[in-house]
Amino acid sequence: MKTMESCVVQDTPCAVVQNFQPLQSQVNRDNLLQEYICKLKAEIERKKNYPQIARRKGIEGVVKVQFCISNDGRLKTVTIAASSGCPILDNEAVMSVRKASPFLCIPEELGKEELNMNVGITFKLL
Repeated sequence: MKTMESCVVQDTPCAVVQNFQPLQSQVNRDNLLQEYICKLKAEIERKKNYPQIARRKGIEGVVKVQFCISNDGRLKTVTIAASSGCPILDNEAVMSVRKASPFLCIPEELGKEELNMNVGITFKLL
């Protein structure tokens, strides 16, 4: 059983956890999840196309997309969570996610039937 002791350090409340050792299996799952997410993001970036009209007009922005992947890698849903303010970029961000699917299967070790993600897709002129 974990015991928790409250304390105050320089007028800032905090908690000190005693006898706490992270479970190795949880650390491994967290690492596996981060690795899987990195692979998904990389695939989306590979499929991203900067719209020519946005390029010509010097339009830049970040689109936050929310999407759900089933355990076999199929894209279930994709929506715009936060617009860039430019419909051209917003549409391309959604298309990038769709073009990247199907994704890799969700690793069985994660024990997830589906995975909900929020990803920022950046359009920046160099």
